[in-house]
Formats: sequence, structure tokens, C-alpha cells
Amino acid sequence: MTEWSVAIEAAGPAGSTGVDAEELWRLVDALARHGPAVGGGGDRYDAQFNVEAPDVGAATTKALRLWRRAVAATDLPAWPIVRTEVLTVEEQEAELARPAPVLVGVSEIARLLGTTRNRAWQVTRKAGFPRPLAELAGGPVWTLATVSRFLDEWRRRPGPAPGSKRVAAAGSPG
Repeated sequence: MTEWSVAIEAAGPAGSTGVDAEELWRLVDALARHGPAVGGGGDRYDAQFNVEAPDVGAATTKALRLWRRAVAATDLPAWPIVRTEVLTVEEQEAELARPAPVLVGVSEIARLLGTTRNRAWQVTRKAGFPRPLAELAGGPVWTLATVSRFLDEWRRRPGPAPGSKRVAAAGSPG
């Protein structure tokens, strides 16, 4: 018998009244024998819990049966399941042990390029530059790995060094 970690998420229609903490605690109680972690709010709720089964198919079937019983024992709405993930506990632990990706913003890209933030911002707008992983209030962020790959392949044209004065064009006042 293998121990499996199962994550299930349910979502309601847009504009749903949502779930409250008391309802989520009832879901914890209903799944208590399976080591649950429960979350939610707004138009979603979810749980992660463990089951024992011989294979992934049996684990999925058992987990869905437990989920339906647990939801029925609460005042939670029986919304449709929108996500199910089933991993062995060993796979889950290995996934959790992986380091998080290093994130960079425009300031870090400027340091990588040895240039100003303004120039780094221009570079992020070039064709082929990776899309940001997320747009935060402080600006876009990328993974260091995707930015590094782009910079390794990018054919950079020489220009004035950061902070240096540009050479005046011939015939213009200096």
C-alpha cells in the first residue's frame, strides 16, 4: 500500500457568496483522519489530505469519495471540482524540497546588464524577451533562469557605458 497526497479544489460560479472559516473548520473535522490542510474563501475552497491505496487510480477514486462525503457533512456548497492532484507522499516531499526559483525585476536586470534601470526596462520590451512570471505592484518579475537564457543568446550592440556622456553628433553643440 502506498501513501498518496491528494489536493482537491472546488469553485463556484462567478459572484458566489463564498465560504466562511466555520465551514472550512467543519471540512477539517470531516477529513481529520487523513491529515488535512484546508483553505478557501470567496468562490473557492480546497483541501489537501492523504490516502492509502495501491495505485494512483485507486487513490483518486478513494480521495474523491472521501471529499464528497466530507463536503456533504458540512454546510459548504457542493461546487464542481476544478482541480485534482494526486502524488505519492515521497513525490510531494521531493517537490517541496526543491528550491524556489530566483526572481528578478528591472533593477536586478540592470545589474546583470551593467546598465541603468531605464535601459534595462527598454531591454525587457525587446522582441523575444521572456514574458514576466507575474505583474506585481512594484513591477514585473521574471525568473533569473529565463532572463539569463535570453541574455546569453541576445546579440547586444555596443554603446556608451552606463553613466558616460554620449558623444555629440558632428556639427552639434558639445
